[in-house]
Amino acid sequence: MEPIRRSTGDMDKGLLNINSMKRFTKEMQLEVVKSIVSGDYFMKEAMERYGIKSHGTLKRWLKKHLVEAKLLLYAEQDNVTFNLSDCDKEKIVNEEREKKESQHIALNEKIIYQYKIIALHEHIRLLETVNSELRKNRNELLIEVKRLKER
Repeated sequence: MEPIRRSTGDMDKGLLNINSMKRFTKEMQLEVVKSIVSGDYFMKEAMERYGIKSHGTLKRWLKKHLVEAKLLLYAEQDNVTFNLSDCDKEKIVNEEREKKESQHIALNEKIIYQYKIIALHEHIRLLETVNSELRKNRNELLIEVKRLKER
């Protein structure tokens, strides 16, 4: 598809021209994110299709609008219409953030647990080596005691 070009009709397409730099409306940003989330476009294809020059811009939009785009896609699939208030959106975003944070904490705890297991295994190997040396020394001492008794 052809990328959207700036023209006098761009405001109808969700673009605002300020100081010869493209500004996308929130609705247009959401549409771009939805097209990626739905699988219609890969990031690079969406950038070309919508005339987005910066990869970082698209990443910011994804981070900012991901939850809302998913909700809108689910609603479209179920033929449901709804209008989220900013409070609802914030609540959903916070719930998603908390879920990710709890997953991150669980992962960190698992990693710490694995490091503790590795450390314990290394400690066991060290103790086994020390134990082996002590047994060897004990056996040598028993032989020496036996030899001394025989004198």
